[in-house]
Amino acid sequence: MTTIFSQKINNLRASVSQRWEEALNKANPVSDAVMPIEQVSQRQHVFYFRGGLQGLREWKGEKKVNSGQVYSLRVSLNEYEDTIGVARADIESDNLGVYGNEAARMGKSAALWHDELFAGALEDTLTLGFDGKLLFNANHPLDPGNAQSNVFTSTSLTEANIKSTIDSMTAYTDDRGKPLGVKPTHIVVPSALYTDAMSIIKATLVLDSTGAAAVSNTASMFGLQVVVLPQLTSTSTWYLLDASNPAAGAVVMAERKAPQFSELSEGSDHAFKNGEFLFSTEASGVAAPGLWFLGAKCTA
Repeated sequence: MTTIFSQKINNLRASVSQRWEEALNKANPVSDAVMPIEQVSQRQHVFYFRGGLQGLREWKGEKKVNSGQVYSLRVSLNEYEDTIGVARADIESDNLGVYGNEAARMGKSAALWHDELFAGALEDTLTLGFDGKLLFNANHPLDPGNAQSNVFTSTSLTEANIKSTIDSMTAYTDDRGKPLGVKPTHIVVPSALYTDAMSIIKATLVLDSTGAAAVSNTASMFGLQVVVLPQLTSTSTWYLLDASNPAAGAVVMAERKAPQFSELSEGSDHAFKNGEFLFSTEASGVAAPGLWFLGAKCTA
C-alpha cells in the first residue's frame, strides 16, 4: 500500500470517527431517565424482583427478616451492528463526502439505541415478565386476592384520564395486599401526542365536563415530566411511568457493550478481497419487562 493511500486511509479513519463521536454526543436520548440499566459481562442475565416494597418498622425484640417473595426473569442479550462500506476507488479518487454524513447518522443512531430498545419493550406483545404475563396486562396476579390491570382502553389523552389512571396506579397492592406506594413521575407519548401532552401538563386551568367553566387542572399538579419517544409506532397510545427509583422500572435494560465505533480497514482480508473498508457501530444489550406496577398503558 502506497504511502499516499495509507495517509488517505488515516485521514478517512480520523474523519469518520470524529463525525461519529460528534453525532453521538449531540443526540439527546430520553429513555435513560426512565429505564434503569444494569451493566453486565455475560450474554445472559437474570433480573430479580421482590414482590413487595420493604421499609422501616418499629424495632421490638429480635429483628424480623424481610421474607417477601423474590421473582426472577432470565433474558438473553442481543448483538447489534450498523456498518458502512467505503470503496477503495472512492478513497483513491477522494470521493468521500457522503461517508461523513453516513458516519454522523451512525453516531446519532448509536446515541438513540437505548430509546429504540425502550420503545420496543413498551410495545412488545410477546415477552412475558416476572409474573408470567405481558408487561401490560389486565390480570397481573401479584396480589393473590386482587388481580390488577395496568392496561386502560378507551382512554384518550385528556386531563381527566391522566388523573383516573394515576388513581388506579396509586391503588396497586403487593403480594401481601399492602399498597405499593406507586407515584407516576413521567408521561411517555409518541410524537403525535406531544403538543396535547404539553398543553395538558402545563395548563393551570381546563374546561369542566360541561365545557362551560374553567376549573383547576389537577393533572398539572402531579408534576409529571413529558417524555417524547418518536420510536413509538402507535400514535394513540401513551404511558404513565413511576421512575422515582433509579434501580427499578417498568422496563429494565441489561447492557454488555455500550455502542462502540470499530473498523475493518487496512490489512484486513475483506479490504484485500473486496476493495472495501468497513466502519461499524457495535453494541450488545436487551430491554425487558420490569415491574409492571411502575407503568400503565393507555390507548384511545
